[in-house]
Amino acid sequence: MQRSQVPPEAITAGDVLRRYRREARLTQAGVAGTIGVSESAERSYELGDNMPADVADRAAHALGAPEITFALCDQCSANWLFAFLPGVDTHPAAQVLNVAEETREAGEAMARLDVRNPAAQDGPARQAVERTIDHLFDLVPAAAIAIASLCRTYGLDMRALHRRHRAKLQARGYTRTRSEEADVA
Repeated sequence: MQRSQVPPEAITAGDVLRRYRREARLTQAGVAGTIGVSESAERSYELGDNMPADVADRAAHALGAPEITFALCDQCSANWLFAFLPGVDTHPAAQVLNVAEETREAGEAMARLDVRNPAAQDGPARQAVERTIDHLFDLVPAAAIAIASLCRTYGLDMRALHRRHRAKLQARGYTRTRSEEADVA
């Protein structure tokens, strides 16, 4: 296995795995058995080795941590997504329309939500939240496919763009660096 080429301050899928494993008070051996890898493989992911997408999916499911899967963007090129989506029209023009439509639908659903008192919402209000989440879930792959398609079409380095985006989020205080994550653990 090769070490990922992410900057030392970037949070990797292994960092997220470690955080959720610790929060669940599980051992590396316990998580390894649950996700179907050896203990040494699980340890290597936590230390920064590239985590295969299928392992990340199993870990995300087992630990209830979809962030593990999203963290894989630091390890991926623009072409990884297309292997999982045969038949998707990846032409940039199609992607502009797809993202615009999904964004409109998600935005309209978000605007209709009443988020003043989430604890008091049941029945129709809860169903509205679930429908909104469905629209947001539709937007995520549409955006990911568009990003990958545009990177591939224009020869852009998706990893570099993702790292730049993560740095922007960290600068705004939306995410934490590795050292800040260690302080929390």
